Amino acid sequence: MIIRRPALTILLLLTSGCGLSPRHRVWYDPERTLEQAKEDIERCYYEAFLTEQGNAFSPGFADDKKDPLMYVEMNAHQCMKQSGYSRAWADELGPAVREETGFVHRMPYFIAGR
Repeated sequence: MIIRRPALTILLLLTSGCGLSPRHRVWYDPERTLEQAKEDIERCYYEAFLTEQGNAFSPGFADDKKDPLMYVEMNAHQCMKQSGYSRAWADELGPAVREETGFVHRMPYFIAGR
């Protein structure tokens, strides 16, 4: 049986409890709207994919490029932190905060904003 990467990613998220659980983590900056958070996460993933495609490795990442998706995820994570976001528990943000789940280049993301 052949499982494609996107299906495997979704399967892993569901079995780990990340996708459907009320207790999941999102990228959040209290100063930014949900629309701004979406623009930022998409930009971070696009930049990470371009970096991976150009073989421009950052120090501290796997130089042998055995897992390009892990490399992309790590670069996107670093970009979001540099953009002022932190990881927060979605169920602790309050009712005024909106959440969104989406995909960039088949990579799932979880964001929140006012």
